[in-house]
Amino acid sequence: MPLKFRLVTRDVLVKGQKEKRQIAQTVYSGSSDLDRLSRLIGQISALSEGDVKSVLDTMSRLVARDLIDGRLVSLGDLGRLRLTVRAQAPKADGEFLTRMIRKPGIVFSPGQLIRSELRDVKFMRVDTPTKPAAPNGGSAPSESGDNGGGLGA
Repeated sequence: MPLKFRLVTRDVLVKGQKEKRQIAQTVYSGSSDLDRLSRLIGQISALSEGDVKSVLDTMSRLVARDLIDGRLVSLGDLGRLRLTVRAQAPKADGEFLTRMIRKPGIVFSPGQLIRSELRDVKFMRVDTPTKPAAPNGGSAPSESGDNGGGLGA
């Protein structure tokens, strides 16, 4: 199934000047959560849904602990996680204080299996309605553009 996108107009800086440009924006079809993944894994493995959820919950706590301890966390084919920090930058001769560090962030780098699956993704442009949907649900956005790879208009 192709990944749907729409074009949105945004102001971007080009050589220091603001210009309006069209940007491709992913149109999501929903979301997936831990309960859904646990149920699906339970259906195709020898583990029960509850066992899977328990393992994933425990893994989340252990990953967080390892990240806080300064470890890079490898999750095999799923990918790697690492903690990052951003901070205010004092002048070169200024003193750096720990309180200048802002809230840490997490960087996820997908593993080889995910990267190879993403190489084959196809794209489909969808037109989004400019008017809000009717109270009774209205109609779905119409699809246009190509059905193949690339971002052709």
